[in-house]
Amino acid sequence: SWKSFQHAFKEIEMIDITGIQRLFPQEPIIIKRMAFHKTLDMLIHELRKNAITYARYTADARTLQGTIREDFYTSETGYVYTIEDDNQGIARDNLRYIFDVCFSEIHDRDVSYTTFAGTGVGLAEVRNVVDMYDGSIEIISRTADHHAYRLYYKQGVFSDPEKTETGLHNPTGTKFLITIPFPVINVEKIVAPEQFRGDDNELPIQNFDPGYINDTVQDHVDTSL
Repeated sequence: SWKSFQHAFKEIEMIDITGIQRLFPQEPIIIKRMAFHKTLDMLIHELRKNAITYARYTADARTLQGTIREDFYTSETGYVYTIEDDNQGIARDNLRYIFDVCFSEIHDRDVSYTTFAGTGVGLAEVRNVVDMYDGSIEIISRTADHHAYRLYYKQGVFSDPEKTETGLHNPTGTKFLITIPFPVINVEKIVAPEQFRGDDNELPIQNFDPGYINDTVQDHVDTSL
């Protein structure tokens, strides 16, 4: 749950994130836990952590301020999880590299001073999970006084960043859209993430209690699926 996430972040990072407001476009609906719930939980955790890490920080109070907007819905090709923050955004030239373990930024005023920044292992894990399920990632980001750019990723291939005027709620910030295709999802079964693909390249599955609900992700789809 979001409350347990807040508590864990404060215990581990010793930073209060109660100033981060979490928004939904509508009231969340509790549904059955989807297949691959363990890896999905990890994916969502890393995306939330990424948004929180770059939120506005008040050093004296050791608190973070900002807004996170989440949604979970179906598209023509699969299930989509989205998360959007109102942070400073990601520059166009850096979008391609945020899924690497780290990337460096050379400061404009002093080219000899380089800062290692980015998301580290977290978004690299997100990318691996999406690849595992043959999914896709779309990123929309805008920095202050600049255009918003959209980048698309699937199975190791990145598109060139393109300007866009839609997709963001805030003047600055970043939005991730993660799509997992329907064929790998069965809400009556659960993927065992500790196992590997079989000889037929299919993901291993095991039965689970269909009454086990999802208290992490809120879905707006028909629960009869």
